[in-house]
Amino acid sequence: MAIGIDELDDDDILEGSQEENPINEPSGYQQQESNDDDDSFMSDLLRSKGIDDPSRIKFEDENNNIVERNWNDLTREEQINIINTPLQPQYEDNNDLSDEEVTLLT
Repeated sequence: MAIGIDELDDDDILEGSQEENPINEPSGYQQQESNDDDDSFMSDLLRSKGIDDPSRIKFEDENNNIVERNWNDLTREEQINIINTPLQPQYEDNNDLSDEEVTLLT
């Protein structure tokens, strides 16, 4: 026996698909999650450079005064310079090297 188009019940199909994903996430949800990952990555990177608080990065101005600036307020060039700055090796004082030898090694 043939089924006509009027006999199809497509309400079940629509209801079934809504039950599979009952929570509709806002379109910006994945973007926010990505921004959180970027912030976490940047915080970890700055921490590896010795900056524990990105909102209080210490700079020396033209008058040799120490000023604190926020990471987000820095220019792109200043941010890149901080990221590209090599770490200064920390030497322990319990070695038998003279100051001249330490200077030669650094």
